[in-house]
Amino acid sequence: MSSSSSNKKVFWKVGSPVPDELANCADPFSSALVPQMIAWLSVDDERVTLLEGFSGGSYTPPSLFFSASAIPADFLETLKQTKVCTISSATVRDPPSSFQKAHSWPKPTSHTFAELGLLSSKTKQEYPKVVASSPIHMHCSLENFVELGEGEEEALVVLVVESFVISGSILSPPTEEMKKRPNVVAKIDAKLINPVVSLGGGRTCPLKEIHSMPRPVKSEDGNSWTSTDFDLACPTLGPGNFGSVEWNFREHGASSPLGYNAVTALIMPRPIGWISTYHATEENEKLAHLAPYSFFCNVSRSAQRPMVAFSGYRKDDGATPKDAQNDAEQSKCFTYNMVNQSLAVPMNLSAAELPREGSEFALAGLDVKDATLIRSPIVENSPIRFECQYMKSVPIGSFSIVVGQVLGVGVDQDILTDQNIDPAKLNAITRMG
Repeated sequence: MSSSSSNKKVFWKVGSPVPDELANCADPFSSALVPQMIAWLSVDDERVTLLEGFSGGSYTPPSLFFSASAIPADFLETLKQTKVCTISSATVRDPPSSFQKAHSWPKPTSHTFAELGLLSSKTKQEYPKVVASSPIHMHCSLENFVELGEGEEEALVVLVVESFVISGSILSPPTEEMKKRPNVVAKIDAKLINPVVSLGGGRTCPLKEIHSMPRPVKSEDGNSWTSTDFDLACPTLGPGNFGSVEWNFREHGASSPLGYNAVTALIMPRPIGWISTYHATEENEKLAHLAPYSFFCNVSRSAQRPMVAFSGYRKDDGATPKDAQNDAEQSKCFTYNMVNQSLAVPMNLSAAELPREGSEFALAGLDVKDATLIRSPIVENSPIRFECQYMKSVPIGSFSIVVGQVLGVGVDQDILTDQNIDPAKLNAITRMG
C-alpha cells in the first residue's frame, strides 16, 4: 500500500531513557495522545474541570469512560460520594483562554466557572450545573470504578449517561438517507456542534472538514468488499427549526426521541483505536486481525505505567466478543495504530465483518509486520503505535472495555518537529458519528 510515510521510526520502550529524536517530548506517551476528546466536567455547582481524554463505552446503556487521573483528586472523591456529575461538550463557543487556563497535565486542576469565563446553568436539580453555552449536556451517574493498579489514580471510571439534553441549534433536517429509516425526526449535525479537540499543552483545534465515509460494502457474490474514498462531502441542510430535545434512556430506551440511538453523534469527535492482534489457528499459525474502534482513549496518565483502552460490542446478545477482544485475552497483547488521512480507506475496509479465519490486513492491502516487544502485528505505515500488554476486560452493557498497559511507543520521524510530535503533520482523523 502506498503512503506518504517514510517508515523511519523512533521507538521508546517505557521505562528506558527517551531517545534523542524525542528529547523535547514531556514524555513520548502523552505527546503521542493527540488528538484527544475534551469536555467540561462538574461535580458541584461551583467548579468545573477540563476532562481531557475520554470516550464512549457502550450504546445501551449510553456510557463513557476515562482515567481516574483525568479529573482532580477532590473531584474524584466527590463523584464517588455523590455518584453524579455533569459533562458539557467543548466547542468553539467557549473562549480559547478557558482551555489554556484549564489545561493541566498530568495533574488536572479545577476552577470556578467565572475564572474560566464560562457561564453556568442549572438544568436538573439533582445534578451539578453545566456550561450554559454548550449545545450538549450529559447528566451522568457513576456506574463503575475499576482499579488498575496501586492507588486511585490508576483506575478506570465508567459513567452511565442518564440523560442527554440536546440543543435545537445543532439539529438539522434529516438527510435523504436518514429518511429511509422510520421515525427519524432530525440529524445531529457535527458542523453545527463545531467541537474542539485537544492537541496537548492547552492547545485546541476545531474541525477542519467533515467527510462522509460509509462502512465497506460486500459484493453480491460475497467474495469482495469495497470502500468509498476519503473525499466525500458530508451533506448538511443547515440548522432547522427545532427545539431542545432530552433523551433519557431509562424512559425512552435505546432509541432517542430523534428516532435513533444517538450516542456516537453526541460523544464525539472520537479518536480511532485501530487495533491489531494475532489469532492462533488450530494449526498454531498466526492469523493477523485488524479493526477500528472509535471508543478508545488513554486510561492512565502515568509515564511510568501508561495505559489505553478500547470498547467493543459483544455479538450474539453479548455472548461473543469480537476478534480484537478475543485475541487480546488469549495472546495477552494488542497494538494500537493511529489512523491518519492516508490510511482512511484501509482503516474503513478493516471494519468489514469477516469470519474469524479471515484477515483484515489482507482485505485492506496491508503488509503484516511484527511488533517490537510483543507478539502482535502492526500497521507499518501508521505514524504512531502503542504496543500493549493486555490487562483486563470490563463489561458494560453489551460492550467490553479492553484495557492494556503500554510497553512501547513507535513514532514516525516524519511527524517530528524540533524533537517533538507535531500535530500539524499528523493529518489525524476522528469519528463524528
